[in-house]
Amino acid sequence: MVNVMFWFSGTGNTRAVAECVAEALAGTTLVPMVQATGDEAAGADTVGVAFPVYYFGLPLYVLDFLRRMAIKDGAYVYTVATMGSSPGVSHREAAATLRERGIDLSAGWSVRMPGNYTPLSGAPSARAQERCFAAARAKATRIAAAVTSRHYGRLEDSFLPMRVISPLFRCVGKRRIPHADHAFRVSDHCTSCGVCEQICPVQNLRLEEGHPTWRGQCQECMACLQWCPVEAIEVGWITKGRTRYRHPDFTAEDFMLRSAPPAQA
Repeated sequence: MVNVMFWFSGTGNTRAVAECVAEALAGTTLVPMVQATGDEAAGADTVGVAFPVYYFGLPLYVLDFLRRMAIKDGAYVYTVATMGSSPGVSHREAAATLRERGIDLSAGWSVRMPGNYTPLSGAPSARAQERCFAAARAKATRIAAAVTSRHYGRLEDSFLPMRVISPLFRCVGKRRIPHADHAFRVSDHCTSCGVCEQICPVQNLRLEEGHPTWRGQCQECMACLQWCPVEAIEVGWITKGRTRYRHPDFTAEDFMLRSAPPAQA
């Protein structure tokens, strides 16, 4: 049996859960979505797509990937969403996107992880994080067992009334996410190290005169803010002084998966 699982992650939460599922689901090939062509799963028997929840739904990058991912007839396709609070309508949005291509989403699971959206709050305590990680590892094992047994039909989205309200937030979020970087700024203690440029999963950032500038194609994954080694990147003034979050199992180098954008003439 051929198992493939794609993941999209800015600070490591989704990657950590994907690795736990893959470890429990023997023989699973893990593929970073930002390095994938979409053809890697063409011959797979099970295809997993793991992503964080943004604005109660899928990251825009993941939506685009679902529209071009190659899936063979009869494959078991499932989604794994990581979230700090609510999954919203993430799995139903994925199901609807795949349905446009005549593909059925077999199941979708949600896994709670430490919140990392710094404009709302700083990182939770180390003890709270470890409790979350332990529960996530147990949930990943259950997900792998369900995939192995071909469990169909479960979509772990929010309960009513959040499932009704979430699409309204999605409409707003889809419009504002690409331009969310307009609120980003860099403080004077930036060292021009280039980590932010190298870590952006969609090459939305480049150094100009030694300081980061954003290009208006943001995913709002917060990777640049969270992984800055001197915490020089802020969202307006609201994130100033708030504790950053990175999954402790990873380093910034683990997410430098795309080459820097070419210099502009």
